Amino acid sequence: MEDEEDDQGESKKKTRESGQAFSPEIAELDKLIINKGKDKEKTDELCKKVNLVNDQVTGWCSKVIQKVDQQFGENVSAHEHKKSLSFLFEMIS
Repeated sequence: MEDEEDDQGESKKKTRESGQAFSPEIAELDKLIINKGKDKEKTDELCKKVNLVNDQVTGWCSKVIQKVDQQFGENVSAHEHKKSLSFLFEMIS
């Protein structure tokens, strides 16, 4: 009895793995899943790039703020970790 169920499960898997769907709705949903997976990969890659640029800009701001503090006796670095990049840019300018 269990062997028959296993054989049926395997035949369903083979049918699905071979690219033949059980119904048009399932085929459409499979395509949708594949497309959403690709979109997620693209979004994840874009997120990584944005975070990398953000880290680079934040590092650059830290260096510039240190120079401003040294050259002009300002104390911008006291607010460095509390404020947004726009605030830091304003303080640098």
